[in-house]
Amino acid sequence: MSSAAPSPKGASYPAAAYLALYGLAVALPLLLLLGALLYRSAVQERERLEQRLLQNVDALTNDLDRDLDRDLAILRTAATFQSLKDENWPAFYTQAKAALQGRAYLILVDASGRQLVNTYVPYGEQPPMTGDPETIKRMAEMKAPVVSNLFVSLVVKKPVYNVSIPIFDDGRVRFVMSLGLLPADLASLVAGRDFGPEWVATIWDANGAILMRSRDMDRVVGKIVPDQMRAHGQRAVFRTTNLDNTDVLQANVRSRIADWTVAVNVPYSLIVQNWRTPLLIWVAATILAVAFALISGALFARLITKPLSAASGAAAALGRGEPVPLASSRLREAAAFLRALATAQFELADRTAQLRESEARLAAMLDQMPCGVGLMDREGRWILANALMRRFIPQQIPSHNPQSRPRWRAFDAEGHPVDPIRWPSTRALRGGNANNLDFVYTDDEGKEFWVRKSAAPFRNTDGKVVGAVLVMEDVTEEKLAADREKMLTRELIHRSNNLLAVVQAMAQRSLSDADTVAEAKVKFDARLQALARAYRRLRASDWTGVSLGEIVHSELEPYAAHATIEGPEVRLNPQQVQNISLAVHELATNAAKYGALSKPGGKVNVSWRLGENGGLKLRWQERGGPPVTAPARQGFGTTLLKRLVGETRLVYAPEGVICEIDLPPDMSVGPERVEIAS
Repeated sequence: MSSAAPSPKGASYPAAAYLALYGLAVALPLLLLLGALLYRSAVQERERLEQRLLQNVDALTNDLDRDLDRDLAILRTAATFQSLKDENWPAFYTQAKAALQGRAYLILVDASGRQLVNTYVPYGEQPPMTGDPETIKRMAEMKAPVVSNLFVSLVVKKPVYNVSIPIFDDGRVRFVMSLGLLPADLASLVAGRDFGPEWVATIWDANGAILMRSRDMDRVVGKIVPDQMRAHGQRAVFRTTNLDNTDVLQANVRSRIADWTVAVNVPYSLIVQNWRTPLLIWVAATILAVAFALISGALFARLITKPLSAASGAAAALGRGEPVPLASSRLREAAAFLRALATAQFELADRTAQLRESEARLAAMLDQMPCGVGLMDREGRWILANALMRRFIPQQIPSHNPQSRPRWRAFDAEGHPVDPIRWPSTRALRGGNANNLDFVYTDDEGKEFWVRKSAAPFRNTDGKVVGAVLVMEDVTEEKLAADREKMLTRELIHRSNNLLAVVQAMAQRSLSDADTVAEAKVKFDARLQALARAYRRLRASDWTGVSLGEIVHSELEPYAAHATIEGPEVRLNPQQVQNISLAVHELATNAAKYGALSKPGGKVNVSWRLGENGGLKLRWQERGGPPVTAPARQGFGTTLLKRLVGETRLVYAPEGVICEIDLPPDMSVGPERVEIAS
């Protein structure tokens, strides 16, 4: 039996690979140094870009704060108007409108939010209430200037923001004066700045609503800035994605006056472009180094591997049993190896011939043995097996091909599916014996046969378990004989005990029911005769059962002219034959003595049918006899019916006795008969 040669542990690689790795090991430090220098250059370039971003966003934030300071100065100037102190609102309206010169519009509201002056509309046409209640609330809490978030103006009908100051009276906010400004006013902040076409500046309020953007401003004003652009502290530079879903490097700075954020970002691709040239240089250097290592490794490996390949071919030829080619080699080690292989070839050929002769003798001897014998290695693979054992080996492989050899299914003594080869063998391979393990096989046609399995460990000279010896023999006849003996013994004991109990009961009730010993003897003899008839019928059927119709006709034969019998073919088991025979005998005896059969015109009808639940329903009905009355005490027949036969109902109707018997539904129903199983 052949097996694959063991492979050495661990992976192996050609000589060219090792030589190439040697070349790479020499070049690797230089490549790493070059890569470190190029990486440092790229990092410095990014740092310069980050610094430029911060400078631009700081400058833009300072310009924004200066504009807001100027707006607050305008408001503080307007707060000094005498018309405001006199609360002369028409005069204040005229004075404020002239001072603003169209740059913005001024709104004056009281502490409740009621608009008093709005220079965006003619005096007196201002909305009744402010459109920026949030600023009124914040002003009451802070008592300091407030720059609002973006909101929709009631008069402008578009997004605006307010720059507001409080006007106090006795320490409390009496009025709030605001400048209403459009987001477009912020666009001048980026005008003329050297941002470049890729740079984008954005300003958003505390709610994240965009106030200004240097690109596509009309499209994005009022939209909410994504979270990834916002949450990075007071002043930070970080990588993110912008509103256009572009990968960017962004700098954020918070305004010192408003709760606003100013951001400037550039596409991250600019940084990648700065890295591209150093990266290409490093990649080119790496490719050249790898190519040099591979080419030089291949050239030097050729000088070494050629003689090694010749030695490998010679070893393979030896394994196949072919002549070993004795090629010369300039590599000293390879030449010595080839000479050793040639010597081993002669020795191996001689030992192989001896082994094959020994195997042939062993196989011939094992094939003559009357049982299956096999040898299995440590991994559970077959080393050898005689003809009978080979009958079982293929059964481990499932087959759905009807033309293939039969495959058997094996079960243990408790009926559980098992692998009869592997199960005992596993114990033997672990060093223990597995003796006299019996398995039942079932073929595709349902036929069963028993096999006894024994297994023992097979050890080498060091005592180590290297396999298992297995023996399998057919013990079907032994099992069948034992089963028949057990079955006959149980049946004999059961029937003897049952018959003894019935005869004892018959004797006791015959004596108790009779007035004299002679009468008791007659009753007991009649009942024994009925029991004997039942057993004669069972012997004639080889104890396989008796037809219910045959029992009824036999017991009513003396009264055939007065009886009608009808029902399907039903075959009763031995126990039911005994009980039903005695029951029909008792019913016939009582009818002849007291019932319908005691009168010339009396009739008895016996019928049976199959019940819906699979059981049997038997009915005895008498007519034309003397009037019926219920007996004062229960006789043997009634006791037999109720205790041995089945569910029984006795009706003592005036026109005649009715007896209905329900036999249990433990019957197998065939196309022509019903059998009550034993």
